[in-house]
Amino acid sequence: MLFLSVMLAGCRSAGKPVVGISSSWDDARVVSLNDSYVAAVRAAGGIPAVLPPVRSAAEAAEALALADALILSGGEDVDPARYGEAVLDSTVEVNAPRDTSDFLLAAEAMRRGMPVLGICRGSQLLNVFFGGSLYQDLPGQIGSLPESTGSASLSEPVRGGSGGRAVHGSFLSGPVRGGSEVDGTATAASQGHAAIRHRQSESGSIGTHWIYIDANSRLHDLLGLDSVMVNSFHHQAVKDPGTGVRVVARSADGVVEAWDWNGPQRAGSSKRGSLQHSGSSRRSSNICVQFHPEIFVKSGDTTFLPLFQDLIDRAR
Repeated sequence: MLFLSVMLAGCRSAGKPVVGISSSWDDARVVSLNDSYVAAVRAAGGIPAVLPPVRSAAEAAEALALADALILSGGEDVDPARYGEAVLDSTVEVNAPRDTSDFLLAAEAMRRGMPVLGICRGSQLLNVFFGGSLYQDLPGQIGSLPESTGSASLSEPVRGGSGGRAVHGSFLSGPVRGGSEVDGTATAASQGHAAIRHRQSESGSIGTHWIYIDANSRLHDLLGLDSVMVNSFHHQAVKDPGTGVRVVARSADGVVEAWDWNGPQRAGSSKRGSLQHSGSSRRSSNICVQFHPEIFVKSGDTTFLPLFQDLIDRAR
């Protein structure tokens, strides 16, 4: 542990921020993390540090003591009890010890004013951390397609239900509402939107549906795109945004694909540990995404590399 501390301290002095990445573990307590997260951090110029599961606030503080930024990675479903709901059905897969660990890491990162990137489960967990809720199962609650069906890639503009309005290349400002509802939420088909398969069977390096990005957002600043094809490996997503959460990208069926929030940020490496409030500045926005940008980066596709470069830049 002492050797690791010295090594990471050396990386800091060399100007390379250390990015802590949350991990998962199974019933056999095997700690695991897809190496695409590690590859993406390295490609962006940072030092990846896989964080062990933690069981207390003190352990979370120890785990993040040598990190400059945090990535909350993908994985199992967040326990619905954390947003005041009972488990919907057998599609919901909860790893309670990991929930404990990730919520503790999130709380410690907020306390430190640490730059954070939430990916897939990480995005969902942070929304719940801020008081929001989730769709527990998109096929059952909004009518998205299950994994077993054929490809639902959108190669042409999606036509809206009102006057055939094309939404390709434009940000959808709200979820699909009205019509035939399930748990108060309309199915995509009831509004004339194509149903989307949010859990793909294709390789993660292949984009299978479009997302539409708010032009007035940090995500748009970084990518320079109004719309982009993404991969998709989830059956849950943000339902009610938490306090301070601002939705900045959606898929054609209204599912939240990215959001951001502004919070206290460290003033810089020369003032490590001090906090400054970013207010409405897009430059300091923390970004969460529902898709997996790290898989694209590892495959050599640099479209989403700016997400990781921005995290590292803000950690310096």
